[in-house]
Parts: sequence; structure tokens; C-alpha cells
Amino acid sequence: MRLTSFEFDGHATYGLLDQDNLLLPPREFTAQYPDLVAVLRAGALAELEQLARSSGTRVAKSSVRLLPVIPNPGKLICVGLNYKTHVAETKRGDSEHPSLFLRFNDSLAADGDEVLRPAFSSASIGKASWPSSSAKAAATSPRRTRWTTSPATPASTT
Repeated sequence: MRLTSFEFDGHATYGLLDQDNLLLPPREFTAQYPDLVAVLRAGALAELEQLARSSGTRVAKSSVRLLPVIPNPGKLICVGLNYKTHVAETKRGDSEHPSLFLRFNDSLAADGDEVLRPAFSSASIGKASWPSSSAKAAATSPRRTRWTTSPATPASTT
């Protein structure tokens, strides 16, 4: 199951990604669970998938504007994977454990969003580094729900 949040007909909503289409859950479901955080907190992922596939609305991905998968996380804790090339690039010593860092809601971007390069940066667009981080929103206990995102792909549950 691949989750995504998006704007459709002027309203923020969520659903499942199914190839080039999105499956919106029925209105009764979104009335009960207004966003993906509510779905995760309620442990209703299986219900979301079943209802979206059986009685949801199919919408072309090209007709929506994607939003960050979880646009309203309470906390966003990121794990920095210390890639050997990045460690060498920064001239720091390798570490036994990955670094943890926080991201703030206003720093989230969706696939296709414009990301501005700071005026003081000397990197050209072709040489800019576009790191991505695996992250987990602290919406539920990590023991109950695990999911990952990448910059260009909606979340996938695991």
C-alpha cells in the first residue's frame, strides 16, 4: 500500500497511489479520519486500503497537486545515514551510530514543489546535492506502524 496526501478540487485529502491513479476513500471514512495522522493513530490503515479499493473514487494523478505525505506531523525525527562518501566529503570520522535530527513542518516539500536555493549558496542547480532522509512521523508507536518516504515517492507501509 502506498499512501499519499494531495489537493483535489481545492481540498486537502489523502488516499492510495495505484500506478498513475489515486484512490480516494469514501467521504464517510475521511469524515471520521480527516488526515493520515488520524488514520495512523486509529490503526485504520487496513480499513483505509479496503474501502479505497472497494468503494473509493479513482482520480488521475495528473489532476491533483501532491502534498507532503504527512503534511501535519507532530514530530518529524530523521535518521541520518552516514554514507561513506558523505563522511569523506565532510572530513569527519565515521561513527558507529547514525545521527538523529529534527525537521520542522515548514521545511517539508512534496514531489514537484519548488525548492529554493539559498542566495548565499554557490552550487549550481546541476551540482546541487539533493539529500533525502528516511523519516518517521511520531503519530503512532513505531512498534505498531512503520513507513518510509523518499523525495519523489509517496509513503509505503512496511
